[in-house]
Amino acid sequence: LPDSSTDLVDINSTSGGHNNGKKAQESQSDSDAIIAKVKALLLAAMSIFNAIPVAALKVAISKGNSKIGKVMNVSLAPILTCGNCSKCKYYCYDLKAILQYPGTCAARARNTSIWQRSPELYFAQIRKAIKGRRTNKYFRWHVSGDIPNKAYLAEMVAIAKEHPEFIFWTYTKMYWLVNH
Repeated sequence: LPDSSTDLVDINSTSGGHNNGKKAQESQSDSDAIIAKVKALLLAAMSIFNAIPVAALKVAISKGNSKIGKVMNVSLAPILTCGNCSKCKYYCYDLKAILQYPGTCAARARNTSIWQRSPELYFAQIRKAIKGRRTNKYFRWHVSGDIPNKAYLAEMVAIAKEHPEFIFWTYTKMYWLVNH
């Protein structure tokens, strides 16, 4: 695995079309290798969480970061939950975070494991976190990952309707899903 974010430079440069010819092919090959490593890390972490009874797991809900401020957010595993991954996998910024921060990898894998095994528990824990929030009533879906299916989207909408005092937002490449 790369030891630092400098090993990931090629992922970001391939999306901008700055490389051409042989260098672009090498860069995409390097990026494909990094994507494969991230996917393997996430699957390995998920296998560990899948061995734990789902009721014993807690959804990782961040209280924010320096970029977006004190905005609650929940994420899923990148690549594994992104139905349109081919649109952005070569410039997915979260790949760096997965490789650089073991806790980030674990949180993404744990959330994805909980959601896949018990969507009811996953959304119940999100509802509880939102209900307990007294200030900064903002919630962002998916700093990482994407809306995996219609049932997930329906729960996102239901939670938003249950909490009109909150501002919810998400970014998605799943256009076909949200436009229907």
